[in-house]
Amino acid sequence: MFSIFMNGQDKTNQITDWRLWSKENQMMVTVGFPSGKLFTKPLVFCKITPQKEIQAGLLSREENVYQQIDKSTEYGNKYVVVNYPNDQKKYVMKSGNVRIIASSGLKNENIFSYFTEIAKERVRHASPTNKPMAENIERQLKKITLYKGTALHSYCYGKNEARDSLEHFIFPFGLNESKLEAVENAFSSQISIIEGPPVTGKTQTISNIISNILVNKKSVAIVSNNNPAVENVYEKMAKKELDYLVAKLGSSTNKTGFFSGVKEVPLYNFESAVVTPKS
Repeated sequence: MFSIFMNGQDKTNQITDWRLWSKENQMMVTVGFPSGKLFTKPLVFCKITPQKEIQAGLLSREENVYQQIDKSTEYGNKYVVVNYPNDQKKYVMKSGNVRIIASSGLKNENIFSYFTEIAKERVRHASPTNKPMAENIERQLKKITLYKGTALHSYCYGKNEARDSLEHFIFPFGLNESKLEAVENAFSSQISIIEGPPVTGKTQTISNIISNILVNKKSVAIVSNNNPAVENVYEKMAKKELDYLVAKLGSSTNKTGFFSGVKEVPLYNFESAVVTPKS
């Protein structure tokens, strides 16, 4: 439900449709009547409800593509007016075509202060070899912009949101009962932690998770605080001839090596893959 007042008069039940648009960066409201006539007024002379405002956040117009915004205001559950950083222009978008994620106040919480203090201590006690990495972590932690709905926000506030899992899974790297459960949980939860002693198949499980992400035409970042852990995942992917899907980035050497020798797509034998329906 929505309502539109123009010059203090309620037009809600008199109109057939309405539109919010921009004219020389001024918001305008145009309403249509059953007779076919149109009536236009600047938004400052109108009141549209419901109205929802979000200060600082992320806007997504395409899946997994986000833009930082200074402010957004939604009118009548139909249009969103967006302000981008360092841009005075106002942009009008249909609410159904965008998603707004509000910023998080996590930086003001004690738990984030704890993280920053730990980063400082790592710099203070790091060896000359490890100090550049520790300094980079501290620098990135200071630059990070936090948003509600992210894994970091949920982790720090102890909230693990449920996710719609996949209908079918593949297990090209093999499985047992615990690995099956771990893979399924990774797709049904916002945050999933897989732990176990060495040589129990954690890398194998991660490789199965990655495979299910890729087969569903999604992308994934594989990160670690040490290079061998990431390299182990890459080696397992390479044994299944899936290394052509992996971009080994990070250092300038890795980037140069990846773009100078992009691998060709091999011919696959799918007979070894195990497909399991969702339980």
